[in-house]
Amino acid sequence: MLPLALAKVKVAELESRVDEISEKFGIKQLFDRYPYQLSGGQKQRTAASRAIIARPSLLLADEPTGALDSKSATDLLESLKALNEQDIGGP
Repeated sequence: MLPLALAKVKVAELESRVDEISEKFGIKQLFDRYPYQLSGGQKQRTAASRAIIARPSLLLADEPTGALDSKSATDLLESLKALNEQDIGGP
């Protein structure tokens, strides 16, 4: 939520975006955990969500799956692909 709060996004829209992105990346159930309690894949999905939440027109991802197992890597790439196809990350 921090990037949106700093951009002074309205609370209703902020919550809507957080719900949408957290559902897409499967991290909604992680909101009450500390970073040290997350797996590598969960941390990667959280980082991708944080990058996408402000709806950038361009996202540069330098090895977003580098430290992930094959299933986590596939899940992350499929989520990014689905967002691209839905144009959620667009302006």
